[in-house]
Amino acid sequence: MWLAWGLLIAVAWLPRGARRTIADAVAWLWLRLPDRRRQIARINLELCFPEWPEARRHAAMTESLRVATHVFLHYGAMAGHRLRTLGADAQFDGLDRLHALQAAGRNIILLTPHWTCFELVAQVLSPHQALASIVRLHDSDNPLDWLITRARTRYGARIFDHRGSMLAPLRAVKDGAWLLYLPDEDAGDGPHAFAPFFGRDKATTTALAKMVRATQAVVVPTSLRFDPDTGRFSACFHPPLEGSLDAGSMNAVLEELIRGDIHQYAWFTKLFRTTQPPARNPYKNG
Repeated sequence: MWLAWGLLIAVAWLPRGARRTIADAVAWLWLRLPDRRRQIARINLELCFPEWPEARRHAAMTESLRVATHVFLHYGAMAGHRLRTLGADAQFDGLDRLHALQAAGRNIILLTPHWTCFELVAQVLSPHQALASIVRLHDSDNPLDWLITRARTRYGARIFDHRGSMLAPLRAVKDGAWLLYLPDEDAGDGPHAFAPFFGRDKATTTALAKMVRATQAVVVPTSLRFDPDTGRFSACFHPPLEGSLDAGSMNAVLEELIRGDIHQYAWFTKLFRTTQPPARNPYKNG
């Protein structure tokens, strides 16, 4: 595992054209080898876009896997300061709006789904702004997990275990950190409500409205992307939300963000694992 990680670090230092060629070759192999995550992505796309012909869904999955592969081969940059170089030309649309909100004394929650480039864009942004996130903490014995945890906190970002109390992350928001909140995964293991997501009932967390009430924060929908052809990271901070923040409204915002950049989304998690009878788990063979 450490050898594989060493190779990732070496790839991060290659010229952009060489990295792109290697990533495209790896993506080509990924599409042709048996892989559970690819099967989950296929099922998700079938569930979310039943009106699309199979060829269109396959093309979407192919490009999504290509983007994910390019992002993964940039993970080696997190081992040192190479990420600063890779993010030197990053583009952040709407950043002035966030700074104005912050200057006016508003706390900020960045509402965003699991884009494949989430970790890398967060690292590019974190040297310039205090960030916090509620995540699944990784196994410190695994080299990749150890590096992700180290990279998340290198520039002062605060991470909190998704199984823990909400008091600490809410305190971080009140202290001025921008909370990256990613509530798009299946929430069947905790408090949830079933709300529409791509036309299907999905077990959805109901925490956002409570978080806003506790912190008096504004909720800013956020798109993140990585262009595999140019190697450029970007983020778009959309206008703050107004009105209801219930599970259905939140899912509608997340769906709109994903539909705006389908290939950047990580389709590899079991989004609809928790079901209501008589519906069955669509991933039982995935």
